[in-house]
This record gives sequence, C-alpha cells and structure tokens, in this order.
Amino acid sequence: MIIYKSIQNFDWNISKKILRDVFQIFDYNIEQAINILGNLKKIEITEEKLRETRHTNHRFGKRSLQFSRDAVYDSLINKMPVGISKSNYNTFKLIHEHPKRKSQDIYIIIAIDEHENVKLITVYSYNKKRRVRK
Repeated sequence: MIIYKSIQNFDWNISKKILRDVFQIFDYNIEQAINILGNLKKIEITEEKLRETRHTNHRFGKRSLQFSRDAVYDSLINKMPVGISKSNYNTFKLIHEHPKRKSQDIYIIIAIDEHENVKLITVYSYNKKRRVRK
C-alpha cells in the first residue's frame, strides 16, 4: 500500500530530467537536428543510422499512393525541410514539399538518439495551405 501511494505521487517529469542530468543524455535543438540530418548525406546510411518504426513501415504500405518510401528518404537525406519544429525531447516534425503533388506537403516525424541515429516515427501528407498562408 505504501509503495503504491508513492508511485501515484511520483513526478515522472522530474525523474526524466534527473535521469538526463545524471546520465548526461543530450537534448538536441533544431539547429543540431538540421546538422545531424545534413550529415546523413556524408555517411554510409545503415539500418542503425536511419531506422523505421513498425508504425512507419505499416504506414508506408497503407499510404503508398500518397508518397513512396524512396521519396520520403530522398526528402529526408537530400533536401532541406521547408519547416521544422521540436515536438518533444529529441523528437522533431519536418515539413517537406511533396515531390509530386504541389498542393501537398509531407510531414516526417523523427526522433534522434544520443548516438545521432535517426528513427522515423511516422510520415503523412497534408494540404500545403496548413503551412502557406496568403
């Protein structure tokens, strides 16, 4: 009973910060994320350096008519995003212009680990009007 109450009152956000400080886990900013993505062009890309989650793999199958895996990887590796925002600890939302549909953008959600490995969390397309306003 006492253990249960202490777990209920435990502040997980503080514990994450303490763990990051103790283990010196790095929290990348947007500029560092852009540099890491830029370095993907210069290195041999292995499965460890650029990974997909099961969700992403599943989404590529379901959304194959909207965009191809090759187009996403080409955008991620060879093109600068038109927008980038940090959504969480080492998680970023990249916005790239859709290679075929001029009215669409491709949103690529990535996570970067402490070894600068990039993991694709999810990929989806959305209307360009969300980003471009007149």
